Amino acid sequence: SEGAAREGSGHLHVWLNGQEVARSDREEVEIAAVADIAYELRVDLALANHEALDPSVGETIHLTVDAATCGR
Repeated sequence: SEGAAREGSGHLHVWLNGQEVARSDREEVEIAAVADIAYELRVDLALANHEALDPSVGETIHLTVDAATCGR
């Protein structure tokens, strides 16, 4: 059925400061229009039907955006 979890398939859920900003089946995700502030970035691996893996598979990092360094 559509959306059913399949062995070996899934995608990423990307959270920025607690708000989901993207879902992707690629290794790279671009988040546009971020301000020059500190962020908490979380990425979780989810099944094709959006269920979280058990145990959870993800990572959280803290970063600060600097537009001058990013070439904006």
